[in-house]
Amino acid sequence: MSSQFISRFFKDFKPHQESSFNCLLDLCDDQNVDIRKQAVHDLRVICKYEPSFVTREMSVVALSLSHLLHQDPRSTLEGIFGYLLSDNIDQNRTIIIKYLADRLKTLSDAQVIPALEEFVSEQTNALLLTASDSEFIPTISLLASLRSFSNVTGRQRLVDTISEHVRRAAPNLLVISSIIIALSRIVCLLRNVHAGDFYDYLMDYIIPELVKLCSLASFDCLRLVRLIAQLAQHPPPIQKDKVSDIPGPPNALIRTRLLNAFSLVEVFLPALPLDNELEKTTQSVTGHNQVNPDLQISELEAILFIVRELGRPLSSLPVSEIGKDFENLLKTTRPRLQYLARKVQERINKTSGYVNDEGGSKHDRDSKAAVM
Repeated sequence: MSSQFISRFFKDFKPHQESSFNCLLDLCDDQNVDIRKQAVHDLRVICKYEPSFVTREMSVVALSLSHLLHQDPRSTLEGIFGYLLSDNIDQNRTIIIKYLADRLKTLSDAQVIPALEEFVSEQTNALLLTASDSEFIPTISLLASLRSFSNVTGRQRLVDTISEHVRRAAPNLLVISSIIIALSRIVCLLRNVHAGDFYDYLMDYIIPELVKLCSLASFDCLRLVRLIAQLAQHPPPIQKDKVSDIPGPPNALIRTRLLNAFSLVEVFLPALPLDNELEKTTQSVTGHNQVNPDLQISELEAILFIVRELGRPLSSLPVSEIGKDFENLLKTTRPRLQYLARKVQERINKTSGYVNDEGGSKHDRDSKAAVM
């Protein structure tokens, strides 16, 4: 009754607000559970009336939660996860997840028993089912903070968990931001583990759609292909096998993935000029003519690296045994790769010329700054 009385008349007696607030804080530590619940509820009512008390309320609540977590970790975590998974959760879920990840690190080894870690893992996986993009990284950080996820087996479980979330959240590339966020997190975990289902998802669904994605004006194509290139170094075990070790004909899945990636090379390579333009380009390698501004060197570098990693299992086979379509693709691509090499050399010479040229007019200096 006293708690309800304070919250009801708090705004009407400003001279007594400080002492009333302190009394309410004392009730938050009462031995009776019902009184504590009522006091915490009324504390929120007071802060709604008087925003100046919000910071003090937050400090008290954080301190109380920390104390409860160390006193009874399991019950406290059940209450927090119950609130996070409830239907009446508000927009503060991301803040609560971050707070929980930080607080779990303060528990001792004796408190974080395997059963408790398993409970947190189960609840966090349930949380991932409804996690938004902004909640995804904090939720994964919560899982990563568990000691059972710090070894090789744990990191593999974490990678598999991220893979499952992305395949569920973005089955038709509708949430491409989730894929990039997941990739950014996965590449940090791949020491001594493989990319699992996420590798298959990228190679079978993302690579074939990459040209369409990169055509979007707001899409960061370079970031995505660089992340895929990093992940391509960690294929699942079957992708690491040599084709000579696999019974029967060359693995059709590996061959299909290689063709899809190599088709990307063809898209990003510069088009061959006409014969007279090609002759001028060859002569300009030692000069300072304007370099093609549309040359996407960084994207090409990442895509060529992906092709190299995908082609490792086929490296012992002659091109003719990989497939006629791949052989034809290689024939049409080779002159464009040679042309790319000349364009790269042209850019190197142009940059070197600007670096060595310390004089020149203001226009030349502006051009030099643009090239550099």
